[in-house]
Amino acid sequence: MTRKIPALGAAVAFGLIMLIVRAGFAEPVRFSQGKREVPTYTFGRSEIVAPLFKPLENMGHYPYTILDWDSRARRPVPVQYDSLVLENEYLRAEFLPELGGRIWSAYDKVAGREIFYHPTVIKPGRYNQRGGWPVGNLELYGPFDAHMLTWPGEPWAWALQRHDDGSASVVLSHVDHFFRDKISLEVTLRPGRAFLETTIRLQNKNLVPNRYMLWTNAGVAVTEGSRFVYPMTRTIGHDSSALNTWPVISGVDLSWNRNNKNMLGVFGLDIYDDFMSIYDYKSDYGTICFKNHLLARGMKTWTFGSGLTALRHMAVYTDKDGLYMETQSGRFIWDGNYEFIDPGKSDGWTEFWYGAGRLGGLTTATRDVAVFLDVPERRPGVAQVAVTATGLFPQSTLELLADGKKIWSSIQELSVGAAFHGSIPLGGETRGAVLNLRVLSADGRTLMDYRAYPDGSHPNAVYAGDSVPRKFGAPETLQVEELYQKGLGHEKFGQIADAEAAYQMALSRDPLFSPVQLRLGLLALDRFDYGIATSHLEKVLARDPTNGDAHYFLGVICAGSGKRLEAERHFYRILPSSGRFERRDYMLALLALGEGDWEDAGRKLSRAASATPLDLAVRQAHAYALRKTGHPEEARKECDEILYMDATNAFAQTERHFAAGSGQPLERKMESSEPAAEALGLMDQACSRHPQGYLELATEYMRLSAWEEAGRILDRGLESGRSTGGNPYPLLLYYRAYVDDRQGNK
Repeated sequence: MTRKIPALGAAVAFGLIMLIVRAGFAEPVRFSQGKREVPTYTFGRSEIVAPLFKPLENMGHYPYTILDWDSRARRPVPVQYDSLVLENEYLRAEFLPELGGRIWSAYDKVAGREIFYHPTVIKPGRYNQRGGWPVGNLELYGPFDAHMLTWPGEPWAWALQRHDDGSASVVLSHVDHFFRDKISLEVTLRPGRAFLETTIRLQNKNLVPNRYMLWTNAGVAVTEGSRFVYPMTRTIGHDSSALNTWPVISGVDLSWNRNNKNMLGVFGLDIYDDFMSIYDYKSDYGTICFKNHLLARGMKTWTFGSGLTALRHMAVYTDKDGLYMETQSGRFIWDGNYEFIDPGKSDGWTEFWYGAGRLGGLTTATRDVAVFLDVPERRPGVAQVAVTATGLFPQSTLELLADGKKIWSSIQELSVGAAFHGSIPLGGETRGAVLNLRVLSADGRTLMDYRAYPDGSHPNAVYAGDSVPRKFGAPETLQVEELYQKGLGHEKFGQIADAEAAYQMALSRDPLFSPVQLRLGLLALDRFDYGIATSHLEKVLARDPTNGDAHYFLGVICAGSGKRLEAERHFYRILPSSGRFERRDYMLALLALGEGDWEDAGRKLSRAASATPLDLAVRQAHAYALRKTGHPEEARKECDEILYMDATNAFAQTERHFAAGSGQPLERKMESSEPAAEALGLMDQACSRHPQGYLELATEYMRLSAWEEAGRILDRGLESGRSTGGNPYPLLLYYRAYVDDRQGNK
């Protein structure tokens, strides 16, 4: 028996939309910009000086200031936020850049509800290091474990991208002030599709490696029927020793929120599918994330639990919006799991978020369909299947196989907001068989391929043993390599003193053990202790004379110390067998720019841009050199390529501005040239019109020895601050003085 259940409350207008979609005439995604008033508990003050030193390390990250809770409003006040909206026939997505990398609202027009937890008030709790974090929606956080440190006061840069297929993207980005990596959240709506295509990226344009982690965190409203539907059977907790089974722990099924009497936050260790969800069995609707779990390995649950204790916790974050749960997706297995990203590299992934309902439950999901497959414990019997889609898939084939033999099939028209339900007889031949449910589009594409094993096992699950922190014995019992690994583990956690202690014990056994000497050299370089860093790196070369890492970082130190010939010697000694070789021409070009040797710099940057087309720092330097050497068309194309890869790239927008006008101060260009004024506005937007944005941009020019351009950008930052009636940001003045000194303007 099969039947089709339409979404309740679907209007005639929606039926007309479906006719248009079926005919292949879906309208392009619409974009609008305006204001959104949200009641907000505002702050009147923050600490003037952010904490710098270890005793205060859990109370802020310099230069992010701590919010003064004595100045928080007692009641919410209406606040006008800039609003960006993407909309297609199924979804309306809204972004408030002042709230950072967030989807503020994702409204499911078919179901008539929000996909994510959507509070009616912005009421920050003390959770993050600034003491001001509002819950809800979907947020991006990273490259360190701190949720949204930019609110209030520092909007994220944003850009709109339109695509040939009628889709459109909003890109939100921020250069964090701690590691100085750039993180971005790109959300795309496509005509005829009911998902939010979300791309997360991190770029390291610095000269040295950084630690990083990346997560998305989606809040979902809670009822008695709310359940974590996660493809995992083992977990690790925030305490890395808390390994457990899932979903039943101590006889209690904790996937149901109603069974959690306390907070619960665990991470999957043996993921076996590409989706995760919080499905509400009471309202028969779920919030689903689909991703490649081999790349984005992290799946985290979080809940305050249920009952009065949970309500007391939520009262800190909302006035009347009730409980919520979180479903989180990460690059690594758990949010204490940091790794290193090398200079010039980027990382990230794409995931798809959507709402789906009227299934009766959830078993699996892909980008295209969500499925509930209810198989009886004993066979023969009758299985129940329900399928809904994120687009229109006419004449789709649904089929069930038992050990590879087809036992049932059906041709159905799958669409958004409607669920196909079917009953499938399971004969005696299915006893002990692997069931394989497949959904194929009319043109033969696989929309879903799911296997259910009779013993409930998941042979495709891979235990993430590499992400469980290693336990080491007493230091005196460890080999040199083990001491190195112990120190590296501490370093990834940011436990620098413990890392150095382990490294030093390794050197007491083998004074020239090069991996340890390299790590100690990098730690010293990170705190600009060039003398100690040089000593460690030279010891690396004493044992391994062709070590490319040591030569690269010694070159960085010599370049920063004004020792051009020594820097060149180290860079030229980097061999093709080293991973640093691809940056050799770029580093040599920076030295040439410092000497004003445009011909040599241009030649090397051209080679570097060809060899490393995804390295944005290299592409930016190449665009700059092309403009300065009289190749405006090539420079424009290079900027276009940069903006294609990084839509909020302030450097490329600034190069467009410089190319459009003469050498007048930046603020005067608004009156003298329409193209220059447009580019100036986009540059300001890419800097978020915030002092830190202008500082970051100026330092990118300073690396190129482009002192005139750096000075003009700093002047723009100072002018922008004065135009709002505030005092000049001190660091802008400090950097401006430094630039003047380098130019000889005493």
